[in-house]
Amino acid sequence: MKLAVAGVRASGRALDLRGRDVDPHRLLTEIRDPDSRRVVCRRPGPAHRHVGHLNATADRPNADALAAVAASRDLEPSAGAQPTDAAAERRAVAAATADVIALRERVERASGRLEALRDIDAETDEAAADLRQATLELTDAETERVAAEQRLNAAETRLRRERDQRERGLRRADARRNHPERRTSALAERARPLVERAHAAVPGWNPGALAAARAARLSAPVVVENGPFRHPGQAAACLDAPVILL
Repeated sequence: MKLAVAGVRASGRALDLRGRDVDPHRLLTEIRDPDSRRVVCRRPGPAHRHVGHLNATADRPNADALAAVAASRDLEPSAGAQPTDAAAERRAVAAATADVIALRERVERASGRLEALRDIDAETDEAAADLRQATLELTDAETERVAAEQRLNAAETRLRRERDQRERGLRRADARRNHPERRTSALAERARPLVERAHAAVPGWNPGALAAARAARLSAPVVVENGPFRHPGQAAACLDAPVILL
């Protein structure tokens, strides 16, 4: 960011304006104005409205703030997992069917050879052994094809069930979009674990607000007023965001 306020010109990710006569609300207005020439920075996202200004009396994050944190991290509730792919099971059935066809032809050839040898009263032991072996292999192949077909049927049933679940999930997602309160609640639940984990990495000075700011993905600077940080670099590292200390 680049800043030119209260007689101060500075640039960088973490700036210290403590001791300067700077109105935090005026500064926030400049930060959130995309056409501002006094503060040039990346445009704030929706979470900045909730955690862009931190002071000792800042409210703990409510559902709207948590939902904004989730939105900043693209944690929109999903409609469910992608359905199972039954392509592998279809390939297995096709391969098993091809084996059965080939072995049936082999059995027919072995049977024909055996009959021909019998017709001329020739030795048939080897031909009979070949027929028995081909018949056994055909039986095994037919068993495998049945098993492959059963696996395919199960996969297709699972596929239909998951598709139905996904469609229900999409309908629920549409309902959330049509009912802002439901969407806000769902988003807030997605953000809550992130904020809870962030508590361990922030000071005890208004930890709820600090944790929400740390959990959000913020591109515009956070204004920290009379905060616990000794220098702006410490604040930027704690909040994982650009900061201006007042």
